[in-house]
Amino acid sequence: MFDGTYDECLPKRTNNTTRDKEKTPTWQKFNLTAEEAADYFNIGINKLRQFANEHKDEEFLLWSGNRVLFKRRLFEEYIEKINII
Repeated sequence: MFDGTYDECLPKRTNNTTRDKEKTPTWQKFNLTAEEAADYFNIGINKLRQFANEHKDEEFLLWSGNRVLFKRRLFEEYIEKINII
């Protein structure tokens, strides 16, 4: 029965800041954050950030201001070709 408030008619609000990041497996993502790339490739986060700063113009990096994203497939191909990072 309607009690005079509209709260029960409205859908519950959810926190949109979390989006669905946890629902998409890392291996299905096109771009990875430095943290995700560190976990995925088993490379230290500091080493990855240093590597990104030294290779700013590589095709496997996507820069959004100061934030770096790793293009997963292209970075996988690059990693397969090198011996030392």
